[in-house]
Amino acid sequence: MRRNPRILWDIKRGEGGFSFAELVVGIALFVSAVLGMGSLLISGGTLVGSSAKANTAMRLASAKMEQVKSLSFYVAWRGTNADIDDTYWRWTDPAGTGTPLTNAQQLTQTWRTGEKGYETYGSINGFAGYKRTTTVQYFYLDPSDTLVAAFMNRNWVPSNPNNPNIPVGKVDRPQGGPEDTSDEYLHMLTVEVKVSYMDKGIERTYTERGLASDLLSSGETLNSGMVVESIQAVDPDRQPAWGYRGYQGEDIVCDVSIDAPEMTADDAVTISLWLAGQNDVVGANVQHVTGQPAADRRVTFHVGACGSYPAGWYNLSVSWVRKQIRDDNLRNCFEFRDKTLAIDTVASMFGPESITGFAVTPGSGPSGITVGPDGNLWFTENHAIGCMSTDGVIIGTYSVTAGRSPSRHHRGV
Repeated sequence: MRRNPRILWDIKRGEGGFSFAELVVGIALFVSAVLGMGSLLISGGTLVGSSAKANTAMRLASAKMEQVKSLSFYVAWRGTNADIDDTYWRWTDPAGTGTPLTNAQQLTQTWRTGEKGYETYGSINGFAGYKRTTTVQYFYLDPSDTLVAAFMNRNWVPSNPNNPNIPVGKVDRPQGGPEDTSDEYLHMLTVEVKVSYMDKGIERTYTERGLASDLLSSGETLNSGMVVESIQAVDPDRQPAWGYRGYQGEDIVCDVSIDAPEMTADDAVTISLWLAGQNDVVGANVQHVTGQPAADRRVTFHVGACGSYPAGWYNLSVSWVRKQIRDDNLRNCFEFRDKTLAIDTVASMFGPESITGFAVTPGSGPSGITVGPDGNLWFTENHAIGCMSTDGVIIGTYSVTAGRSPSRHHRGV
């Protein structure tokens, strides 16, 4: 049977054809779907990037926290940074040679380039897009067992008590409490690490806080069982003059007060004087003082040897042999002073740059000189006071009490 071609053509056209309007709608739907998927992919990529930056900031903060906690809570200053506050305490100047900031200012002071705890953008190796700050702050337990930020004792410094910019009499073992006169030893500090980075034009910061304490550290013996409280010369008249020529060759005997409940009178104790970077001056004849607490000791220092040690304020060190505990914290106990005059010479100064020396009695040991009200030069010797004219003529010498030596620190002579 023969088919009509026209009818077949009409049927195929109806089965497979699209109108122009249908084609436009289809393309629009396709484009919308593609754009939606692209937007989803871009949004997801942004979230992944932000998450990666945040994770890096967390890792950098945690690494620094572990680094801080790996340091000793307290080590007596011996010339280099060794404990936490030596390394991270903030000062009035970035170099750390001015005045320490207060405990409260550690968190509030604006960071300055050059501070020890400030790592600017580009300074962290391998992480140029991050900056990091590390801050420490001391705390104490109040009567209700609540941690409270401490006022540091006014005589405390975080490091280097022998710094010429720091007055004599400072200590570096952390002390404080509710007032700046509180002298309780502190055993806890908080560590705050902040890591900042830029994300979509906004600086974001991750903060991690931790607690460091010598009470939490296993094996820490420095603060357990013994504290050296004081040292007192048996002959106090000699104590401030130690290092003057008049006392060389004589011994200075001192009583050292030690708080150590488990120490017996028979316990061996080593007592020394030390200055950062120098050999210790080891005391001799360390023994218990009859009638005193079992932990207290009497020690003899041979002053005749002080000429072989550099000038400066020497600190006390006590070692408890049986417990293997050492306390280096008692500072500025005695001073070795330079002998500013030659053994057999008295110097007279005329003008700012002219110094003239005049011979005196050999072996007399002159140790001080000043201009008297009569216009002559008055000077001290081992056991006498001398007077000479400005042209070097000895006017006279005057003996002092036997066994005593005039000291050049007295005003006028």
